[in-house]
Amino acid sequence: ELYGDDLECQYSDKRYPFNCDFYIKSKDIFIELHASHFHNTHAFDANSIDDLTLLKNLKQKANKLKHPNQYDKMIYTWTDLDVRKLEIAKANNLKYLVFYKMPSKDELIEKIEGDRN
Repeated sequence: ELYGDDLECQYSDKRYPFNCDFYIKSKDIFIELHASHFHNTHAFDANSIDDLTLLKNLKQKANKLKHPNQYDKMIYTWTDLDVRKLEIAKANNLKYLVFYKMPSKDELIEKIEGDRN
């Protein structure tokens, strides 16, 4: 609604070879909405005791299940896929926004329009 034809969904290119949730062409901004439990509530930090403890707990829960697919997917998404996405965005100097909850219209506009990198 805000960006009309200027917005692409599930966009990827050579600089970001993943399906980015949203891409605003005129601003060259990649936006990921990590609002599901598969992404946790924040970016994984391998140096954080809290994150490592949570990861250990997720692995223990997965090991107790006969079919641990959901926990395996959560672990992979949070600790591997999302980390690689961020690293590639940084390495390619992309304007990259990640939201861990659905932003309000005002929050979204502030982040997009305030991004002057």
